[in-house]
Amino acid sequence: MTGHEELLQIKDLAVSFRQEEGEPVAALNGVTLSVKKGETVAIVGESGSGKSITALSVVRLLPYPTAFHPSGEILFRGRDLLKASEREMRGLRGNDIAMVFQEPMTSLNPLHEVGRQISEILRVHKGLSDAAGRERTLELLHAVGIPDPETRLKSYPHQLSGGQRQRVMIAMALANEPDLLIADEPTTALDVTVAAQILELLKDLQNRLGMAMLFITHDLNTVRRIADRVCVMTKGDLVEEGPVTEILDRPQHPYTKHLMEAEPKGAPTRTDRDAPTVVEADDLKVWFPIKRGLLRKTVGYVKAVDGADVAVRAGQTLGVVGESGSGKTTLGFALLRLISSKGRIVFLGNQIDGYSWKSMRPLRRDMQIVFQDPYGSLSPRMSVEDIIAEGLKIHFPALSARERVERVIRVLDEVGLDAATRHRYPHEFSGGQRQRIAIARALVLEPKFLMLDEPTSALDMSVQAQVVDLLRDLQQRHNLAYLFISHDLRVVRALANDVIVMRQGKVVEAGPAERIFEAPQTDYTKALMAAAFRLETMDTGAVAQ
Repeated sequence: MTGHEELLQIKDLAVSFRQEEGEPVAALNGVTLSVKKGETVAIVGESGSGKSITALSVVRLLPYPTAFHPSGEILFRGRDLLKASEREMRGLRGNDIAMVFQEPMTSLNPLHEVGRQISEILRVHKGLSDAAGRERTLELLHAVGIPDPETRLKSYPHQLSGGQRQRVMIAMALANEPDLLIADEPTTALDVTVAAQILELLKDLQNRLGMAMLFITHDLNTVRRIADRVCVMTKGDLVEEGPVTEILDRPQHPYTKHLMEAEPKGAPTRTDRDAPTVVEADDLKVWFPIKRGLLRKTVGYVKAVDGADVAVRAGQTLGVVGESGSGKTTLGFALLRLISSKGRIVFLGNQIDGYSWKSMRPLRRDMQIVFQDPYGSLSPRMSVEDIIAEGLKIHFPALSARERVERVIRVLDEVGLDAATRHRYPHEFSGGQRQRIAIARALVLEPKFLMLDEPTSALDMSVQAQVVDLLRDLQQRHNLAYLFISHDLRVVRALANDVIVMRQGKVVEAGPAERIFEAPQTDYTKALMAAAFRLETMDTGAVAQ
């Protein structure tokens, strides 16, 4: 139930960034919006639209004085925050206004237990004692759905799943019962079922606490589920605003219409059951020993992959889906012999499960990986040309420098990048362009098999669609075999010929993609589909059990 009093008013807000040389760069151009008590307002748009800059301006976390405000006001309960002192802002942050960021692993301190990180907020803002802080922390962890909160108090961030880390971040944000919660892409990196649970949690907590929420996302399906009103931004301008149903069902601005049409489309390449098998595995197992005690005795095993059968054919895509911790990426690493495993693995007709690291090296050019985060997987100290050419120097040492450059230019053209940009560095490109560079780095070696590990999850919807089209085109041209790992079932549906569904290391369902999507057999797969396609009658009980 939304109130009528405007809690937050942003009026004609502009943000610019000073440069060492030249004129300042404008990032926001006179944005005006408001959030009422108890209301959820979503800001949507692609990367670079100004969504996060708007949110960071509210809590004054931009890199001042590099960033500055040529115009505008940010009124919180009638007080202009742009004129508030830093001491006043410290009192507001975490107390009256809290923020949940996109990637909890980079927001939480890896050296401190999560219980200590939550209680620190209570101690600083509320002056609670250690005992009172611990009791309140347990209440918060229980409220956000962390199982066995007594044990989790002493856990470090790396010991929690992605969904649990995000729940801890929400607990920290809600510790002092703020009036306004700013959620900056809080579900982008999460599995569909976990994302659905986080959205339900936020709505439930909002209703109980009566707080307002400014929700930033690029996913319009998420907006429809959680927001009362939506503001659409592009290139620093707010181009459309209104009630969610009105904007999403009857968009007026061309950019909003573009966002609505930006989902990955098209069908996978034609299935050919007679195509040669590039890689296959039988009864593949990856078990990690659990060691305890002074003598580090093995007391059990984490069964990351437990008896999986896999086959990937030339020119086709095997989609691997499941929640975080289900074993998807571990399965891919095992197939590429990047981690130890048990079970038969055959690559290009050769049984390789017994190969040593040295014996595998000649095969590496035929098996390549594209990772989830292109920024993290590309060296910031190397130019694009050097990044792409590095593999050529190792696997094709006979090539001359000129021949290497020619291959780099050719592959950049194939992935839709201007060859003239090859002397630039990764930070000078957008997320979608960096992912194209990562694909080019793998493609330049002319591999037969490509493992794609969540290659679109960090990208905007429209960029996702472009990358899917690119991957489909490259597959048809080069007859590539893909192992496509993702929690985004819409992307998998557009690419995969066959799908395997993993849960807790086991393959719970496998078969042609059309059958898996249209007639899933297991409760777990049905729950994944419901969460992924945002069905009104979504039931995540099968996942939670």
